[in-house]
Amino acid sequence: MSMLRSGLFQKLFARFLMLVAATLFCLVAFVHLYQGRHLRGAWRAGVQEEAMWVAQTSTIDAAPDSPANAAFASRWREAHASTRLIVRDSSNAVLIDTQPSRTPRARATAATARSADGRLTFELTRNVPPPFPMEATGAMSAAALALIALAAALLYPWTQSLARTFSALGQSTRLVAAGKFGAPLSVEGGPELEELIRSFNTMADRLRAEDLHRKALIANVSHELRSPMGRIRALTETIARHPNEAQALTAKMESEIALLDRLVGDMLEVARHDAGVLQLSTARRSVASWAAETVESLRLRTEQAGVALASQINISPAALADIDSQRLLQSVANIVENAIVATAGAANARIDVTIGEAAGGWRIVVADNGKGIPAEKLPLVFERFYRVEPDRSRATGGIGLGLSITKSIVEAHGGAISIESAVGQGSTVAITLPLAAERA
Repeated sequence: MSMLRSGLFQKLFARFLMLVAATLFCLVAFVHLYQGRHLRGAWRAGVQEEAMWVAQTSTIDAAPDSPANAAFASRWREAHASTRLIVRDSSNAVLIDTQPSRTPRARATAATARSADGRLTFELTRNVPPPFPMEATGAMSAAALALIALAAALLYPWTQSLARTFSALGQSTRLVAAGKFGAPLSVEGGPELEELIRSFNTMADRLRAEDLHRKALIANVSHELRSPMGRIRALTETIARHPNEAQALTAKMESEIALLDRLVGDMLEVARHDAGVLQLSTARRSVASWAAETVESLRLRTEQAGVALASQINISPAALADIDSQRLLQSVANIVENAIVATAGAANARIDVTIGEAAGGWRIVVADNGKGIPAEKLPLVFERFYRVEPDRSRATGGIGLGLSITKSIVEAHGGAISIESAVGQGSTVAITLPLAAERA
């Protein structure tokens, strides 16, 4: 039996039964007390009435050791075995004692009355009976035990169900801690327990997704790093065999090293974001000035790729924003790189960059007339290492970190990024950023 079943829930079960037993005991004790007081009062009143009646109707000889008194005492004992009668005269001398050897009891009830002429005192003593006869006490005890048994029968399945649920929860927790994710736990057992199980299932699902993502990340990183390193190794072997071709091959090697450096840089960017240490060197700048510089920088790249770039800057020169100029340029450049790849081969390839004011801030929009992205793939484009076209190589489209890094940089600026696309019509990526608050 597990620790939970042998500890917590068995204690809960035992303590609940103890509570039921204590409640029944208190109830019986209260009934006994109430009934006892009621009976004692009624018994005392009855004894008092009997004493008064005896005092008024009995004829007692005032002489000590009177035979008449002895005969009266004998008749009394025969008729009233449970009641003691003591008759005293005015000097308090005992004339009659029907039970002289009887020891007074704590539960006895006594009553006194005087004769009609006031010379004699009649004292009656009678033991008070218990509130309940033995039969009634036995019946009440049996009923109490039956109620305790019924409570146990009703409570035991519930505690066992809780024990099984928490045992399964504990086992699943141990499996999750070991990196093993089984089927979700069934949600049952009351609102609080159901909420706990739902939270656990959500946590397990999230950890499962993160574990799969981690494994995919390791696999992708290994693959992406292996390719340029393999080509570098091949180039070095070629140079070793053909030293006279070293100069021509060295340029290719430098290109592969640059690619490897960019790969490592991208991965470091992702790692910094995951660790929460993505640092921005922000400064307050004119948005219009930054936009003009950015468009000119992007134009050089699009002209090199043979893609037409149209730009439109519609923002007041007075609009200011706290930005890391280089990081934000990197974000927009990543989007433009994707747009260049998407429009590759098109006769009228075109990219439009619009920078203007938006509600509560300013907005950067990059639109292209390229291939577009299927609707079912749009939610995945910001995932790391995700490629819309899986067979695309690093040379023709990267390893799928560009938009992920862009999203991290934009969010670090307090902004948001979104994308819309239609197959055959192109894609539009929008970045919304806050303007700087006016300084007092």
